[in-house]
Formats: sequence, C-alpha cells, structure tokens
Amino acid sequence: MKPSRKTKFLLFSFSLLTVCLWGTGCTGSSETSVEEAGSSAGNSYSQLSLGEVQPIAFDDQGDASLSFGNNNTDSYLMILNATTTQDTSYAVYMSTSESSDTGLVAMLPSLSVATEEEGNPMHDLMEVAAVMASESFSPLSQSSLQAATVVETLEVGSTRTFKVLNSLSSISSYEERTARLRYASDNIYIYVDLEVETANPTDLTDEDVLDLAGKFENQIMPIDQNLFGVESDINQDGHIIILQTPVLNSMSGTGGIVTGFFFPGDLYNYVSSNEAEIFYTLVPDSQGIHGPRLSKAFTLGNILPGVLAHEYQHMISFNIHVFLFDGATEQSWLNEALSHFAEDITGFGNENFARVKLFLQSPHQTPVVSSGIPTLAERGAAYSFIRYLYEQSSDGDAFISRLLLTNKTGTDNVVTAFQSSDVGFDTFSEFLAQWSIALALSEAGLTSDSRYNYDSRTLNSVTGNYQGLCIRCDAQDGRGTILDGPAVSEIASASVGAGVYGSAAQFIQITSPSETININGLPSAGMMGSVIHYVEN
Repeated sequence: MKPSRKTKFLLFSFSLLTVCLWGTGCTGSSETSVEEAGSSAGNSYSQLSLGEVQPIAFDDQGDASLSFGNNNTDSYLMILNATTTQDTSYAVYMSTSESSDTGLVAMLPSLSVATEEEGNPMHDLMEVAAVMASESFSPLSQSSLQAATVVETLEVGSTRTFKVLNSLSSISSYEERTARLRYASDNIYIYVDLEVETANPTDLTDEDVLDLAGKFENQIMPIDQNLFGVESDINQDGHIIILQTPVLNSMSGTGGIVTGFFFPGDLYNYVSSNEAEIFYTLVPDSQGIHGPRLSKAFTLGNILPGVLAHEYQHMISFNIHVFLFDGATEQSWLNEALSHFAEDITGFGNENFARVKLFLQSPHQTPVVSSGIPTLAERGAAYSFIRYLYEQSSDGDAFISRLLLTNKTGTDNVVTAFQSSDVGFDTFSEFLAQWSIALALSEAGLTSDSRYNYDSRTLNSVTGNYQGLCIRCDAQDGRGTILDGPAVSEIASASVGAGVYGSAAQFIQITSPSETININGLPSAGMMGSVIHYVEN
C-alpha cells in the first residue's frame, strides 16, 4: 500500500521487562443477585442484600451523602471513580456522622507496589512508547527507494546490514549490524545478528528460529490479521522482516530490558530507516553477555512469542490508521492495550498477568487513559479494560476490528466501536464505572452476573497457555503470579482524604459504617461510584 504524504505522527514502541510479581490468596464462591444500576433507592444502602450493587448519586459539585442506617455491623465496598480522562490526581474527602470537625484530614495510606523478589532475574514484559511529530519524515514510496527488494535473491544463509536503534531517547541514534538470514518463507524473513553466532550460538539455534517462525506464521499472523487487518508493504516485497539482535539486550537500564520494538521510521525517508516492514527483538542470553541474564527457555517460551504478536499489532495499526485511513496513530494507551490484547488472543499472553497484578496493587493511581508513556501498571489497567469490553460486547471480534478500521482514536474510538444499545452503558464514564465493579466482584463468589465477572479463562490447545483474564487466581504464567483482586483501603470514623487519578478507581472497605458518610469530590473529576454489600456479620 502506498503511504500518504500528509504530515503524521509516528509511534516509537519499545517492549521492556520489569518486575517479577508475587502475591497470595483467592476467594471462594457463592451466588446472589445484583441490583440493577440506576436503582430508585438513592444513596441509602441499609437494605442491600449480600452481593448487591447500587450506584452512588453525586451532585453537580461531585458530592454525595451515603446512608447506612443505625447499628449496621456489616461490611461494604465503596468504589470511587474519577471518570475524567485528564491524567492527574483528584482529591476526594470523606467524613462520617461521628467525625469531629477539627479541620484535620487523615489521608488514606498509599497502596504499596510489589518490588522484584530479591535474587530473581526475571522481569515482566512492558513497552515504552513515545509519540513524536513527524514533519521531518517523508513517507517512502516505490519510486523513492534506491532499489526494490528482489525476493528471489534472498537465500537462507545470506547476510544483510541493518540500522538498529540503540537508545530509548533518540530515534537517530543507531548502529549498523550485520545479520544472517536464518528463515525465509512467502511471508517473513528472520535475521539473526552475527554476534549471536560468535557469542553463544546454542542460545538461538536454527531449530529455535524455526519454532518461532512457526508460531508467528501459523498462529499469530492469521489471528492478528483477522482481528486487526494487514501491514503495509512500502517496498513491495510481500515480506515482514524480524531482526533478532543483542543490541536490544544491551539497552537495559533501571527501567528494564527492551524485548522488542516496531519503529515506523523504517517506513519513511529517515536517517535510521531500513526501508522495509520490520520489527526487532532481543535474543536469549543465558550467560548475560549482552545485558541481564535471560534463560533460553524463559525467553523463547514466555517472552518472544508475545513480543511477535504485540509488535505485529503495532505495525498493522500504523498502516491502517495512518496510511489507509489518512489519520494519526492510535493514542498510546489504547495502542498498547490492543497489543497486549494481541498477546492474549493469540495464546501468548502469559506476561499480561503480572502487568495486571501491578495495576491491581495500586488501582487509584493507575489511570486507564495515560497521557504520556504508559507505565507497566497502566498497561495492565488498559489491557484489562479492553479485555472486559471485548467480553461485554455483543460481538467482541467485531468490536476489536472496528477499533482499527477507523481514523478515530482514543476514547472516542472506543465508544464508537463498542456500539452499545444500552443507554446505561454507552459512555466511556459508564464503561469505567461498570468495569471497576467487575474488578471488585469477578471471581469473588458474590454474583454470577456476567456484567460483573470476567469470562472464565480457556486453555489454548495450540500454545498450551491460558487465554483470557482472571482477577483472583493462580495465573499459571510460568512465573508464579498470584492475583487477588484490587487493593482495598479502609475508612474509620474520622475524616479521611484520598487521591484518585482520572480514569482510575479507589476501592474502600467500610466495616460497621456510621449512619452517614459524606463524600466531597470535585466537579471536574467526573465523580461516579458504587457501593457493594460485601460481608454479612
């Protein structure tokens, strides 16, 4: 497909390994009914049955008064949503009917985030994406290429020199690397950096490359193309290049290890362009020659198949949004969510569970709609949000496809693509609020209502990995991740304050509540929320 020459935005996407997470505990199960959203009961919660959900009605100032009746000894879960998509923290204050008016407000403690287990070299997969204006970029066309690739001349064993970006902060810092063609088919070429052959050739054998090629061509490519669409072909050779190089291993830093990236500059007339559809991956490094030690088994099993699915979605997305629909690149938060979803739907989503774990450990300060480079936790939030909407849609595959086949981006794209016919579930704010309830109730054993539970995971018969998401479970992801729901703070009989980020949620447990709890928020926060009768005492 011939690119448009209009000014665009380019997405520079990196995948990184970060912390290995561990947790404990899952909940049991029972079933009760869930009260319909929009109940006429108002903000009175004394008559809620166990497991029932009732929304909080906020006034125009973002304030609400909640009534729990006298001598209530049960426990309730209050969810406070700041549904604005502004990526900033909003102050919310709560006081009870027993609070003394001292003018002092105790802040809810910040929820702790798990750190890497000492001595464990494994990290979780994430991405860093940077969006830059591309006035200096001229899209390539067939006539602008010095020479079109001739398919017949590419034979396994031949070599080629590539320009490989070697910095997380510059798109013009690169080094030239010679790589050998180790696999060729009608669809892809896989090149391996010659340094791998000299450093430790057993880390990436011909059989290993063949196995990765099979996973990409037989599993990842058809599923990604069916859901997302197809990539561009600026050099008209009908191939994608996958370059495996330790340059990425050596880019490790305090933020993790770069596992792969797609650089749209390769489709443009630019100093570091390879003038082809190409994405890059790290290599196994069992001896830690090029950076942190990465075992062959874990790299080839957990990391690289997911990287291939992930970066391929980015390549397809760029082609459709920018070249086909003559628009801008998808916003980073949604683009990353869809690439993590691509890992999941192809059966190579093992690394997603630890991202979600990190999000669930600090949900109030982890926005779905991040304005800049999404963190690992923010990727966990955005992926789990899109996975939820996929399951709630009347046709999940069509919903995902519509997110690509458009020039819309961001929240507007999500609302338009979802095509809801439910007037109580057709805005982005309503999506966020109901999804938060699902995080609180999924697999908690309090309801079987499909609105408030993720679908049960399924075992992919081809990959042997789980597809789908669990909120309370042993992830069985090859790294020991245990998910135990969103972290919960507690409110006592005193004035307390909390900070909730836009498009995030605070989960607060209230045990033996005072007769009245007052909430004071900000109108700009787009306050929404719910109360769930969680435990009977």
